[in-house]
Amino acid sequence: LSDTNPEDMCIGSSCVLAVSEGYIIELIRHPDRQEYAHLEAKFAIADLEKITSRRSLKNLMILHFGKSSGTEKGPTKCAYVVQESRKCIDLIKAYYVANFTN
Repeated sequence: LSDTNPEDMCIGSSCVLAVSEGYIIELIRHPDRQEYAHLEAKFAIADLEKITSRRSLKNLMILHFGKSSGTEKGPTKCAYVVQESRKCIDLIKAYYVANFTN
C-alpha cells in the first residue's frame, strides 16, 4: 500500500479502494501489517453504471457495475463505507470522465 498514491485511494474501515485509469481495486489490509494488503476484487471502471449513496448511512457508497466486471460475474452491486465518500465518488467520476467519455 505504501507504493500507491494516497490521492488515488479511498480508505474504508475494512478495506482500501485504489482507483487507477482502468480499474477500481478492492484491497483488504493485512491484520498485523497495515502496509500490506491482498487483492479482494477488481472492477473495470468502464463497466461502472452508477454510484449511489444513502443519507441515512454517512459515508456509504454503492457502486453498480453492469456486465461481468473484473473478478465478479454478472451485474454487481458493491457497498463500501469509506472515510470520505464524497471525495471517493469524485475521484472515481474523474477517472471515468477522463478515460471513458468523449
